[in-house]
Amino acid sequence: LGGWGSLTVLLVLAAPAGALAMATAYSAGMFVLLIPCLLLALRKARLSIWQVFRVCIPACVSAAAGLAVLLACATYMASLPLLLRVGLQTGVFTVIYFSLLLWVFRQASILAQVLPALRKKTA
Repeated sequence: LGGWGSLTVLLVLAAPAGALAMATAYSAGMFVLLIPCLLLALRKARLSIWQVFRVCIPACVSAAAGLAVLLACATYMASLPLLLRVGLQTGVFTVIYFSLLLWVFRQASILAQVLPALRKKTA
């Protein structure tokens, strides 16, 4: 049955509940199957699971921050008009994204090199 079979079963079980349930089932299934699949894929490689996860940690932190903001926005901004809500959420996500880039992932030096190149290109 394996990984794809498990995902198919999850999707079939979630189908009556709608698209959101199917997306949730797929995501949960992928997270559950991640470790066994990595163990199988890396058994003959010179990589350890910790090396793979160490590379993935920044993306996971970004996803967790985005999810937290999304849940907060959905809770506290539900009564606002759609256009205002989208604008505020975009602003909040932008501030959090650049904060993560600058302070958590220490990408300030790379951004300092990219921004002048973008200015030259647009001028």
